[in-house]
Amino acid sequence: MTTRNSLGIFWMFSGGHEEVEGISLFGLWSSCLPNSFNIDEITKFWTGWEFNTKVNEYNLEEYKVIGIDFYIKSFPDSNQWIQDIEAILKWITENGAIISWCGGEDCSPNPEILKPGNAVGNIYACYSPSIGFVCNSGLEEEMEYLNDDQLKDINNSIRS
Repeated sequence: MTTRNSLGIFWMFSGGHEEVEGISLFGLWSSCLPNSFNIDEITKFWTGWEFNTKVNEYNLEEYKVIGIDFYIKSFPDSNQWIQDIEAILKWITENGAIISWCGGEDCSPNPEILKPGNAVGNIYACYSPSIGFVCNSGLEEEMEYLNDDQLKDINNSIRS
């Protein structure tokens, strides 16, 4: 199945939750969340898309996470997809996150998902200032989630 057909999230409508095409992005902060996190700035990265956003804050023991759910009404050009994903994940870390990651409905805000063995098949892409952007498939390619070796490198970058 292609990446386009693999990414989905649950979105709240007036009649309840419904699965839609979408992606969830997460940013991990070590102590406290930023005083201001302007979600409207995201639109400068994803041009030509139609989407709605929902922002959630998670307090998970010593970590703090911001989650951004994107209901994608219209996908961008497949050639722009990877560049857009990288730009937004990088932007999250430029705004103070240690690391950022994304995936579909099975992707979790809990940073434990970044440990090898915990999330194979759940994380689509990740960005860390120390290792850069990690992603294995484009929009029209066969979906390939991050593997244990990549998660090991990512997890080690958080500890550094």
